[in-house]
Amino acid sequence: MKQIEVTSDKQLKAMRELEFKQNHSLTEARMVTTACEFDLLSMILANHKDEDTLYRIHIKDIEYITGRQWQHKQLSDATQKMGSHMFRLDLPDRISQIWLFSSVDYLKGTGTIEIEINRKAMPLLSNIKENGFTSIQLKSSLALTSLYAKRIYGLCCKWANLGYIEYEIEELKRLLNVIDDKGNDSYPLTADLKKRVLEVAKKQINEHTNIEFDYKLIKKFRSRANNYIGFYINKQKAKQLVIDFEFSIEQNIFIKDLIVYGFTEYQAKKIVPILSRDDWKIMAEELNFQVRTKKTTIDNSIAFLCGVLQKKYKIEGLITKNN
Repeated sequence: MKQIEVTSDKQLKAMRELEFKQNHSLTEARMVTTACEFDLLSMILANHKDEDTLYRIHIKDIEYITGRQWQHKQLSDATQKMGSHMFRLDLPDRISQIWLFSSVDYLKGTGTIEIEINRKAMPLLSNIKENGFTSIQLKSSLALTSLYAKRIYGLCCKWANLGYIEYEIEELKRLLNVIDDKGNDSYPLTADLKKRVLEVAKKQINEHTNIEFDYKLIKKFRSRANNYIGFYINKQKAKQLVIDFEFSIEQNIFIKDLIVYGFTEYQAKKIVPILSRDDWKIMAEELNFQVRTKKTTIDNSIAFLCGVLQKKYKIEGLITKNN
């Protein structure tokens, strides 16, 4: 049995800074679950080893990591439902429906939960090389109270290196289980989706995680109503940037955006005098489309973009040993 526990200040600090690798298939799987279950799954993923199937989690340790208290009744109720909840994966050759937990025990009066992973689900936890992975900060995921915020945080982490991603609104609703298998839509009005899902997620993620995001609603393919949503994602919250008076206010803001995206300050200051923000957004959206449609495979998006900028805009010196 794998004991997941915090036993020292040093270990607590390490858990708060821990980032774990989550299978891309799991990041975009349809899950019928609760925020409580999602936190327990995050604890398992953060501490998973290939052969481990049985885990013991102390709720007090999650409280140490996040500073947020859990209700024991909430835990007891959640454990009764966990075994029946399904993960649906849309794979290239099949739709796979997997029950992740084979048993869940709540130890009365101890705030301790024992969870056994279904062996058929083990590839979801372990097989990250084949399907790719999303890097997720454990503390950030646990700090979010909304299940929608937790799911959108994972999606933002997946696409953070690109800085922008679009989802068809119906597709996003299905990922978040806003639409069930029978087609019942919890938020058929876009105004309700914004208020109950998107704005809640935006507030929580921007306040409590290592990522900031904003979004816009889009009309595409001659649609009369908004049918897509675009997410603008900052991979990490930017440090305060010292204003450089050689650049305008708009250019200083653009420099900050490029640094958040992953460029160095040196690179950003080489780019800004030549590339407009509109041209930059077009480049980022084109790269996002190429990656999403699997027309391009990119290991390092910054190096790739530096190459494009040097070739297309003749911006020299972006790739050096010292930057």
